[in-house]
Amino acid sequence: MPLHRPVLAVPIAVALFLVLARALLAKDAAPTDGTGPPPADQAAPAPITLVVFDFKVQEGMSAGTGKRIADALSSRLAEEKDFRVVLRTEIKAGLEKEGLEPPAPGERVLSIEAGHLLGAELAVFGRAFAYGGSSYLIAKVVSTEDLSLNGVIVKGAPGEELASLPVRAAEELSGLDLMRKREADVMEVKKLVEERGHTFRLPRYAVIMSESHLGQQLPQSICETATAQFLLDVGLDAYACGTPESRQWAKSLRWETHEGGRDEPGPMRELPAETEGADLLIVGHGWSSPTPKHGSYGKLAICDSRVEVKVIDLATALEVGQGMSEGLSLGRTEEEAARKALERAGEQAAFYIGRYRAWLEQHPLSPEAQKATNDQAEKARSE
Repeated sequence: MPLHRPVLAVPIAVALFLVLARALLAKDAAPTDGTGPPPADQAAPAPITLVVFDFKVQEGMSAGTGKRIADALSSRLAEEKDFRVVLRTEIKAGLEKEGLEPPAPGERVLSIEAGHLLGAELAVFGRAFAYGGSSYLIAKVVSTEDLSLNGVIVKGAPGEELASLPVRAAEELSGLDLMRKREADVMEVKKLVEERGHTFRLPRYAVIMSESHLGQQLPQSICETATAQFLLDVGLDAYACGTPESRQWAKSLRWETHEGGRDEPGPMRELPAETEGADLLIVGHGWSSPTPKHGSYGKLAICDSRVEVKVIDLATALEVGQGMSEGLSLGRTEEEAARKALERAGEQAAFYIGRYRAWLEQHPLSPEAQKATNDQAEKARSE
């Protein structure tokens, strides 16, 4: 029977048999080695947006060489599904809207500023030159959010045309780990959590954090929310439960970072009621401020942050861990830059806490509970 005939032309019993057979065959054919498509709830992350600016070239190279390098690099990177490349027309229109000229070829600060204002997460720029009979291409990749740097150096063979180097540079760049840091961190901790979840009862975390900007305590806690959300995203049970009173207590604890005018350290008579039912309490304080040490980025503000945390075992009320994390971020306003910097520091604190095996392995499951957990996981995979 031709496959294009209407289903109604097939007897109902035969149609049902075909549907069931197709489903069973598909199930049997599905790869079991992890090479198949990701489940619906693990969709691939959105492509990273990047912008490539004209390259600086050695004096004596033909006019337009830097532009041709940028265009060739953009075209090759645009073929990668992990990237969305800002078009040259978008660059021109976007910068005109901001009242800016395109950055000079190879200019770091203006390239980062322009990339950020264009909505790109990564700015690509660099230079090309000849030395000792070979051509060289240096391509730098800088985050327009936190200034983290990556890049490649491509050396041409003797006599190799410079025009071939951008393609090689793009291939090397696409092979670098240019994932968003948060996504990479979530993947790492999530894998560990899933492995431990088969043999241990995973802990429940309560999170209370205070924070201040330029010495002024903020009414809400960005790092508290970011820390709890990261732990949730890796598959742990966590919740933010800070109140004005408990955040004031968190601020008053002894921290390595000091601020003028802060309250004397003092213990809380009893832990907040909101922590009831949790195994571990993450208590901390975050600081943010504009930072001049990284220079000026034109229209953008830049802030750094620091978050210090203590981990308390609520069964014993004893401190079982402590740590510190830092963040840095650019933003159109100081408020935006400070918020992003605190988010980054909170997420980084959660990354270290979430992957600490001693806490994940604190409550072993009984053999019966382990079997039930494994059966449940197997059922979820087969559905």
